[in-house]
Amino acid sequence: MRKYALAAICLVLLLVPMTATAHRNYPNESVGVNKSFSDDIYRFKQGEEVKVDVVSDLPIDVYIMTTVDYGSGLGPKYPGNFTPAFSVLNTTRTVFNWTVPDSKQYVIVVDNAVNNINGSANPSGTVTMTYIRTDNDDHGEALVEAISLFCIGVVAVIAIIFVVVIIIVLIARRRNKPVQAPPGSAQGSYGMPTPSQGYQPAPAQYPQQPGQYAPPPPPPGSPGVPPPPGQ
Repeated sequence: MRKYALAAICLVLLLVPMTATAHRNYPNESVGVNKSFSDDIYRFKQGEEVKVDVVSDLPIDVYIMTTVDYGSGLGPKYPGNFTPAFSVLNTTRTVFNWTVPDSKQYVIVVDNAVNNINGSANPSGTVTMTYIRTDNDDHGEALVEAISLFCIGVVAVIAIIFVVVIIIVLIARRRNKPVQAPPGSAQGSYGMPTPSQGYQPAPAQYPQQPGQYAPPPPPPGSPGVPPPPGQ
């Protein structure tokens, strides 16, 4: 039963579209005062590019910083404790491409907090925004491909086993099927017809006229029959 359950799970996974797209879409995301929204991109390597599109109803700041700087905290408790690798300040709409410059790990932050950075936005209420990131992140494709290949292999093996079992059953039934004798023939041992009997010729027939019986001629010397010449 386990192998059938595994096959069913794999079949479902194969039927469900599995893509390793790194498309991140957060519509109508709310960010409170002195709060922030973050998107980890620490998997990206040097030279890889991301595209970010942010739209908000109130001014916000968008930063790209290292995970170390982000861990130091944002807001009035930690004013100016980070140095962003990239920033767009005091905006309600920004679209940009950014390439990872080195081997450090980075995070994208949409900030609605007070920071000690010149030109940053001053929070005036809860922000409602839409955040979209698109890129060529294929870091999950290897895992997806491995799972797909494994599932295809499992389904293929079970299908082959099923076909082989059917063939074996059909062959076994054919071997065990009794031999059918021709109609009207006697059955011998093991269902085979008996040998034919010895040949017996039909009795001799004598010519006769229609409606008359012609008895066989009497042998010579019988009463009323002349003897053969020379006797």
